[in-house]
Amino acid sequence: MGQIIRKKYIVFLLCALFPFLRLIAQIQIKIVDIENNVPVAGVSVYDKANNLLGYADEQGLFTLEGKSDKILLKKKGFLTRSETIGTFNKTVYLFSTHTGKTSDPEALYILRQMWENRKKNNPDYLDSYKFDSYVKFTLDVPSDSIVYIQKPRTGLDSLSNNFKQLLKKSMVFIGERTMLYEYDKKYGKKAIVTAYKAGGFDNPEFFNAAISQSMINSYPEILKPREIQNNISRLVDSLYINERKTYIIYTYSKGRSETQFYRSLTIFVDAESFAPVKLIGNTSKVSDVYYEIAYAPYDGVWHVEKEYMKTKILSSSFVKKLNKIIPKSLHSITRLTTTATVESRFSNFKSPVGYTAKDFEGYEYEISEDVSQDVDIKIAALRTDSLTQKEITTYQELDRISKKYKVEPKIRFLRSLSSKELELGVFSLDVYSLFSHNLYESFRYQIGGHTNYKLSTDFRIGGYIAKASRDEEVKSGAEVTFFINKKQGGELTLRTETDVLPAGRTKIKYLTLKDELSAKSNNVYNDTYFSYRKMEVSYQQDFFKTIDVTFSVDYQHQRTNFHYM
Repeated sequence: MGQIIRKKYIVFLLCALFPFLRLIAQIQIKIVDIENNVPVAGVSVYDKANNLLGYADEQGLFTLEGKSDKILLKKKGFLTRSETIGTFNKTVYLFSTHTGKTSDPEALYILRQMWENRKKNNPDYLDSYKFDSYVKFTLDVPSDSIVYIQKPRTGLDSLSNNFKQLLKKSMVFIGERTMLYEYDKKYGKKAIVTAYKAGGFDNPEFFNAAISQSMINSYPEILKPREIQNNISRLVDSLYINERKTYIIYTYSKGRSETQFYRSLTIFVDAESFAPVKLIGNTSKVSDVYYEIAYAPYDGVWHVEKEYMKTKILSSSFVKKLNKIIPKSLHSITRLTTTATVESRFSNFKSPVGYTAKDFEGYEYEISEDVSQDVDIKIAALRTDSLTQKEITTYQELDRISKKYKVEPKIRFLRSLSSKELELGVFSLDVYSLFSHNLYESFRYQIGGHTNYKLSTDFRIGGYIAKASRDEEVKSGAEVTFFINKKQGGELTLRTETDVLPAGRTKIKYLTLKDELSAKSNNVYNDTYFSYRKMEVSYQQDFFKTIDVTFSVDYQHQRTNFHYM
């Protein structure tokens, strides 16, 4: 009986300590000389604020306690090295001033084989498969980037202090999403959002697309042959992972600063299949993107098992340039080094799967009808790690702030302005055409829009009516669009219209917001217009995956409203 009580007590103690253990997770780094792959002892390790954290031991090992974003490594005889820290234990390579600048032929051969075998190693090589994904997106600003003002004199000073206190316990944003990915060689692909939540939003649907841009089963640009030619690649080691021989290749940019190889990647390659096993490193100078990707073998192919991406919203070089042109009073804002992270887990990979054509009807990317039901349960089921206390607090704080200041309705309204449409139930109002001016019509007033997906996902009805203060003619248009081939974005549209246009111009189907505003301003002093009446039938489809092609037939009757001679 006493043993049972003791076991229960131990289990209870471990459960109680788990959040704390999660909070002080450790990352181990091994520091070696890239020339001979020998560990470098006694390396001084600093944080990004140049505070000494400690020294590497005789085996070149150093353990980071808690969360570190970047570290600096200093050792006499070697170049100072800046290294981004993620979630993987990693090896960091030090360079001396006389380190060679030529690639290892064996490393180049392995990388070439990896690229040439990418289709064979990709899950799409299978006849069918499916898997689940979990994505967590966060925005964070370190509280130490804000100076605490002892005696605040203005409201801005007080706001800055409050923001600093908030960032000590909370992030700027957090969002989570789960998805189901399906594939059949005959029927195509399907990506279905099964659940999502975003801090501060009761209905985060409009934010869903921004939660993650994943590199699912695709290789970073740095691995393309033309990119490899611009890098230096070395075969630095080989080891066994899951009883499979694995090569370790380090590839880095030829141009480098004193502390940072701006493009550097450690690549673990399976010796038998030449498939990537792990990728760790920076892939871009401009956006300061850091990747960690782990792959897992399944029935002769390799699929992504884990992905971690971290990027700085404003790079240090950009901030330095920005500080030169803005007042010093605003430098406290540019010190806010916002970091965006995307953590993804892919699980329940299964192949083969029995599919029918009906399973792939509709769009390739869809939102499940029950996406808003049991959200917390569905997300928790696919999490592999529990949320940290800071992440939990972020949800709570964002919900509190959003309700207090009514943030969600305001963001929805601003989003409507940026997309030119204001959603009013099943109808989307065209807000950018409500008012305009030109010398022919003078002031023009127009109301119109179209139905949205809330009414139907199979068709869309749109139209408008317009009247000008100088021109007596009433303008109008109407159209109906049928979504008849959703998989390829097929749209059959019937349209009729009577309106006016500036002479020498035609109505363009695809206009960006900038182009539309520019066209309106260009017509302010234009009095040369013509009238037209038109009927049109068109069909649009994504025939080539990346290009939309439109076939249209229209009949127009035009009349000049100016002295033609």
